[in-house]
Amino acid sequence: MADLNLEVTYFEKGGPQNTDKALEIAKKYIDQFGIKDIVIASTTGITAAKAAEIFNPKDYNIMIVTHACYFVNSTTRQEFPD
Repeated sequence: MADLNLEVTYFEKGGPQNTDKALEIAKKYIDQFGIKDIVIASTTGITAAKAAEIFNPKDYNIMIVTHACYFVNSTTRQEFPD
């Protein structure tokens, strides 16, 4: 395999304020390398909605994954406002 040099972006702070930029960076990388199968994590659906605006489903195979609101062996439940 040939050497691969990639640009790396570090965000000063984590959080939803980085979503748009992260998706923009991902789109650039995906298009550069001809990737068609994409997996995107989205807890509340906000990232999924933004990804749907950026990645045309006619051009990409998109899988959105989330997490369970209940945790194994716990009574803790994570809920989000509607």
